[in-house]
Amino acid sequence: LNGSRIDLILSGNSILPASMLETSSIISFNDESARPSLSGVYPDKEMHSLGETYEHTLPVFLDYKGNTLDVSISSNFNSNLIGINEITYTATDALGNTNSLIKSVEVVDRGSPSIVLVGDQTVSLPVHNEYNELGVIATDNQNVETININGSIDNNKVGEYSITYQAIDGSGNLSEILTRTVNVVDNEKPAIQLVGQNPITIEVGSDFTDPLVKVTDNYDAEPVLIVEHNLDVLKLGNYIFDYTAVDSNNNSISITRQVNVVDNTPPVISLRGNLNNLLTVGEGFEDPGVNYDDNYDPDPQLHTSSDLDLSSVGNYYIRYYAVDHSGNKSIVITRYLFVRNNVGFIFNMMGEDKYIIEAGSDFVDPGVFSAENGQELQVASENNIQKYIPGEYTIQYQTIDENNQLHILERQVSVVDTTPPSITVNGII
Repeated sequence: LNGSRIDLILSGNSILPASMLETSSIISFNDESARPSLSGVYPDKEMHSLGETYEHTLPVFLDYKGNTLDVSISSNFNSNLIGINEITYTATDALGNTNSLIKSVEVVDRGSPSIVLVGDQTVSLPVHNEYNELGVIATDNQNVETININGSIDNNKVGEYSITYQAIDGSGNLSEILTRTVNVVDNEKPAIQLVGQNPITIEVGSDFTDPLVKVTDNYDAEPVLIVEHNLDVLKLGNYIFDYTAVDSNNNSISITRQVNVVDNTPPVISLRGNLNNLLTVGEGFEDPGVNYDDNYDPDPQLHTSSDLDLSSVGNYYIRYYAVDHSGNKSIVITRYLFVRNNVGFIFNMMGEDKYIIEAGSDFVDPGVFSAENGQELQVASENNIQKYIPGEYTIQYQTIDENNQLHILERQVSVVDTTPPSITVNGII
């Protein structure tokens, strides 16, 4: 071998020929130290995220000459299953010597669940209505263990409420937190109803008490009531009352009522001078007239009529009544005039000798007139009329002349009931 050094690696029971054995040769035999060696420090444990592709980092093995050897991989690694996987890396040199490294790779779930709201992120809920929780849809690469829903809603109280959602998978990974806003709202108008009649008619100049309205609300115990009108009780006309109810959430509703100011009061009239007047044929008569007035009309119209004939003996009258601009007519009042040639005994009934009155009404007796020789005589009367009891009644008048003779006149009064019953509904119509 000419003094050269030859490194021989023998495997198994190899026999070196004797001709090759010289003292100048150095021969190295195969032993444990001749196996491929691991270069550097290489971890034997590792963690890997579930579902992700595993990228191998190969260990470096060197043969006895320092050459890098190819590495083979042996494993049943599954990155889609949580657990520990073993990977064996093996290097074999040219002489068949091998060395291996076993690495433990733990597949762990590091992925957070995904979460999506079912329904809208902002929800309006009418007050007093039940809240229907729509929830969320949660997905995970393995499994969703729990969905936490936090928050509360008072569906009887208007306000803004928040519900939060978070999912947790079997490995304890948390999803993002989603929030749903629930607005409990009151969009319902109050209910309003007139109290009393519509329209309402009042007499001009009288006081008016507004019966107002009845207001209820689904949420507000005491909605605000606004009343607007231009009523003038001293002026005839039709007036509108506007009622508006507004609750605390600014929901409003309106209703109207008409108030009619009218004049149904007739003028008041009264005689001036005497009711009964005794005159001589040919004697003049100056009518003293009447007093009349009206509650609203400053100038009612006076109407008079008479059959007086001062040239003839007889019983005569002058009638008066007043009418205002609203067409209201006063009562008719009558002045009586008795014209005689030579004034002797007079006993005359005023008005009609028969009257019919409605039950419950007062009868105003027009009376009688009696005089003798220009002097008025006293007249006694008997009146047994019972105005609430229908029937026939007689009023008797008596007077005595200067010769002490009794004179009698009678008037018939019929009390009748022609008025139907009235009915009134209590409460709100």
